Amino acid sequence: MAKAIYTLKMTMFKNEFELTPRELRSLQEMSVFIILIYARAWFEAPLAADAPFNDLTLFHDLHKYRDLNSKISEATVKTFKRHFWYLGTDLVGLALFSDKVTIEEKTKMVEKLAIDKDLDKKRWTTAPQDPSFCHFE
Repeated sequence: MAKAIYTLKMTMFKNEFELTPRELRSLQEMSVFIILIYARAWFEAPLAADAPFNDLTLFHDLHKYRDLNSKISEATVKTFKRHFWYLGTDLVGLALFSDKVTIEEKTKMVEKLAIDKDLDKKRWTTAPQDPSFCHFE
């Protein structure tokens, strides 16, 4: 978050620096990303019960960000996918304590956990044939 704060400060005080047009454009692009996407994800990260919901929301937001800046969107989605290894069914239980997940969704989660006995062996991954598609393996 320190780099994000410095990026925002540099953007605010851009007239105090001798920046090239490319540097200025990059600072502005990163500042927009920080404000629209990164800040909320950062501040909600410590809430363990909301982590599964927040991770999926962030992943969705990163994909939607493609409409504003495809280069940043692609880079952040690629980086985020490297963290999918820890998204397993053992962490889904956290979402049962989240206020962001509806009762209907929680009911479906419990039903699915009761049916599929091999869920503890599954992890969220990206399919090798299509890196944009994610699924449980």
